[in-house]
Amino acid sequence: MYARFQELMTQGFSISNKIHFKEFDQHEFEAWVEACYSLIGACKPEPYFPCFPDHRHIEEIVFLLQKVLGEISRGQIEYVGIS
Repeated sequence: MYARFQELMTQGFSISNKIHFKEFDQHEFEAWVEACYSLIGACKPEPYFPCFPDHRHIEEIVFLLQKVLGEISRGQIEYVGIS
């Protein structure tokens, strides 16, 4: 589970770089958002996730992943998904 959070954070930064260099792939972005939503949705209480995210939300989602991972580590929220 921790590795998946790290993987999605890294992938978010990679997508952000691709946008900067005009190599944006909408399908890759949508798959990443869906994976992030699934991972965060497996937490109780479920943290806020941006409605209708687009490429301008990448940094916000990466920081949300980092925040949620920290809250799981501190026992503030519970990850109830499959590890």
